[in-house]
Amino acid sequence: MKANKSLTAAEFAAIKPLLKLSPDRIDMAYRVLVEELGFSEVGRLYSTDRRNVFKTVNVVLSTYDKYKRGLEDASALIRGVRE
Repeated sequence: MKANKSLTAAEFAAIKPLLKLSPDRIDMAYRVLVEELGFSEVGRLYSTDRRNVFKTVNVVLSTYDKYKRGLEDASALIRGVRE
């Protein structure tokens, strides 16, 4: 099974410094979200189960959502200052 959402490499790179995960967990999320591999496939590559991969991907997606909301808020503030 694959993730319902994907990220571009640039989007992933933008949030990577914000992630408080081990390098392996970051790599697992990258393979699912950017390379679009399945949870089970990535789990086999990293000797873990698909549930662990799923949880890791959800942490990354949550961070991405917060990042996007922050950008939108900053953009709204800038628009408000200009008006």
